[in-house]
Amino acid sequence: MGLSFKKAIGNVPAIQIGMFAAKAAAKLFGGSEGAPGASETNPNSWTWASYLKAAAGGVGAGILTNMVKPGAGQKVLEGSLNYIIFKALQNELIYKSEWAIQHFGDDDYTPDEYLLTGADENWFLGADGNAYPTDEMYRLPEASYGDVLQPPGPLGDVLVSPGPLGSVAENYRREYFQQV
Repeated sequence: MGLSFKKAIGNVPAIQIGMFAAKAAAKLFGGSEGAPGASETNPNSWTWASYLKAAAGGVGAGILTNMVKPGAGQKVLEGSLNYIIFKALQNELIYKSEWAIQHFGDDDYTPDEYLLTGADENWFLGADGNAYPTDEMYRLPEASYGDVLQPPGPLGDVLVSPGPLGSVAENYRREYFQQV
């Protein structure tokens, strides 16, 4: 059929190196003026500079790989370009269309109000899919947890011995008069 799984699997490591090199360059060097780099969860963090820096990282990884193993650098370059084009399509076309978000990117999209807003804030993702701050100021005050726990005590009155069905009232009456 013209498909070679052996060749495809052999190309995967070089392509993955290119993809990770482009992603690392965009994330580490993609930010400007002290801002964090490009993020997977925030399409607005990708700027033209992020795409250019990702491309430069892919080209650099391709050159380095070609020095180590001649010919393998081409696959690294292809992997980085595939990643950059994928991110450009995802960020610039899919996330700007309600229809496309619903059909192609709803699971990956995180609205801006749920993203990290600063390096000094830590957030966690709740079971409902929303991010919540871990800062102490968002926790409930201790007074709302309730008063001091009550010491364990008896779980009700004296137990009544079981009797035949229908004569429970008689057993209660006997136990009552024995106590009085």
